Amino acid sequence: MSGYTLAQAQAQLDALMAANTSQSLSVRYGDRQVTYRSATEILDLIKFWRGEVARLTRIAAGGGSMSVRLASFR
Repeated sequence: MSGYTLAQAQAQLDALMAANTSQSLSVRYGDRQVTYRSATEILDLIKFWRGEVARLTRIAAGGGSMSVRLASFR
């Protein structure tokens, strides 16, 4: 089990998407502000949180938590 809820995962994703849209490297999570090193780091986190939101959505819908990820080679 993960340490966050679907709502928390969605909030993380929303904050990162807003930062990416505004081309900012700073994201506010509640009462904290985090400044990331690069846009690439934010995009990587967006990919991660999209996956988590999808996984938690499947679980909430009664589906399994198992997923498959392919390796990403840069």
